[in-house]
Amino acid sequence: MFKHVGFFHFGHGHNDPIGSLSAALDEAADVSDSLIVLPEAFNIRKKYREKRPTPNFGLSVLGDLRDIASARGISFVAGLTIDDTRGVDPPYSSAYYIDRDSERLMCRKGGKEDCAGVNYTPFGSDDCDIDNPIEHNDACITAMVCMDIDEYPQRYRGLSCKTASSSQRIRVFCVPAHMGSTWSLLANGHLGYSLRCVGLRVVVANSKPDGHASFVTDPSGVVVDEVSGDVNKVVLAPVDPLK
Repeated sequence: MFKHVGFFHFGHGHNDPIGSLSAALDEAADVSDSLIVLPEAFNIRKKYREKRPTPNFGLSVLGDLRDIASARGISFVAGLTIDDTRGVDPPYSSAYYIDRDSERLMCRKGGKEDCAGVNYTPFGSDDCDIDNPIEHNDACITAMVCMDIDEYPQRYRGLSCKTASSSQRIRVFCVPAHMGSTWSLLANGHLGYSLRCVGLRVVVANSKPDGHASFVTDPSGVVVDEVSGDVNKVVLAPVDPLK
């Protein structure tokens, strides 16, 4: 069972995502038996909205994250934009569940962000969920990528209800994101109403350094920890399975 859930706030060093993550994990307390959310497009080796350099879509990040998961006894919900399907160029923005044993594609990002430097193909459908939610390690884990919560409200509500109905002792709604400021709405505003009512922990991981926060909530929707700014930090919140 997971002892902690949390996030990696990715504020700098985007040209070396694995090195940046590893350094932040080294600085954290005991991370074993944790579920950690990584931001959207964690792997592209540049800031999300930069036009240059050319983004990296290589598949090696899957093996790199599995190695870290195995060595440290942790699991990830990772926002990745990788060349995992033929004929789609640029690839889809996606969320993966990764642990020491496997990587599982959870969902694609359905919506498009009309902004320079965003390098992915929108899935363009409400039917974005491949293996989502998943039940593993006494937890029900759900993911949506960034602004899909705004663009696909019916899908969002359906996933939150499906997660809430799980018999697993821990229920977590994970959001690999680029922009974090509006996600306060997810925890404390109208978007988060259904999540608060059904008692889901919310974890948002962000990679934009200019004031946009990553955060984790308790099942009642209260933000228990958050990080913003030009820093790299792993933050973990303890899990009480009775709450």
